Amino acid sequence: MSQPATSEWLQEQLSTLLASPYIHFNQPNFPGLHLRMGPGPIDVFSTRFANTFTKEAKGTVGGKEVDKEGLKQGLLALQKKWNKDTAKFVEAQPN
Repeated sequence: MSQPATSEWLQEQLSTLLASPYIHFNQPNFPGLHLRMGPGPIDVFSTRFANTFTKEAKGTVGGKEVDKEGLKQGLLALQKKWNKDTAKFVEAQPN
């Protein structure tokens, strides 16, 4: 039986996730030509994200509730500004 996540666990997971490289390639689109792309670089961010959050995961991004894909996009946007040396976590304040 799994135990509920603690805020310390979540901080560690998010710190690791935001420090992970995100690699994404758009599939080339050539009319009439079907290309199969072979294995490429490993997208560590997406792998860790998939292993951390269930498919039913929800979160709040910019004050709006989002599903798992919205959560991923929000974390990718945050990753662009993430600095592990200056970032700090604070307890959420109830509204």
